[in-house]
Amino acid sequence: MEQPTQDSLNLCSQITSEGLRHYWHPVARSSEVADKPFKAKLLNQPLVLWRSNGSITAFYDLCIHRGTPLSLGWIADGELVCAYHGWRYAANGSCTRIPALPPDRTIPAKARAGAFKAQERYGLIWVCLGRPRAEIPEFPPEFDDPQFRWAPYSTDGFWKANAAISHTSHGCTRIRWGILIIPNASRFRCNPSPGDFSTTFPSRSTA
Repeated sequence: MEQPTQDSLNLCSQITSEGLRHYWHPVARSSEVADKPFKAKLLNQPLVLWRSNGSITAFYDLCIHRGTPLSLGWIADGELVCAYHGWRYAANGSCTRIPALPPDRTIPAKARAGAFKAQERYGLIWVCLGRPRAEIPEFPPEFDDPQFRWAPYSTDGFWKANAAISHTSHGCTRIRWGILIIPNASRFRCNPSPGDFSTTFPSRSTA
C-alpha cells in the first residue's frame, strides 16, 4: 500500500485545522486562569488566556512589537502588559499604551493583539479561532445533579473517542460521548448499545 507523502499529510492537517477553527474547543480549566496570563495552545496556535476585570479573554500569544510571548507579561488595571517593552492591551486587542511613544503621537490603529472569541462554561475555558458555526456543546443535565460525581476519564487506548463519566449514588457509572474531559482516572471497558447515547454499568472500585 502506498504511503502518504509528507506534503499530503501537511495539506490534510491544514484542511482539518481550517475546518475546526470555526468551532468551540476547551483549552483550559477555569481554575487555571486566575490573576496571571495563562499559556495554552489550540490547533497549533499559541494562545494566552487572561482575565480582564473577571471576564475571560484569549489572545494570540505574541506581542506585535518585538514578538515576545504575551504570556510572559502581567495584568494591570484590566489590561495585559507585555513583559518586554511594556505595551498594554485592552480586552478587545487594541493597544492602549506604548511607553516609548512621545506624548504628541497617537497609537497606530494597527497596534493590536490578535484577539479570539472566548467563553467560560462548565468549569472550562472555550475558544473559537474563527466564526462560530455552532454553539458550545451542551453538557448532559446530570452535570448539575448532586447525585452525580463527575471525574476525569482516560481511554488509555481502549476507545477511539472522548467521554465523560459520572458516578451515581446507586453505584453505577454512566458514559456519555462527545464531551472532552482532561484524562487522568481509572480504566473501564464498555460496549455501548447501538444507537444509544449513554451506557450504564457497575463502577469498578479504585480502592
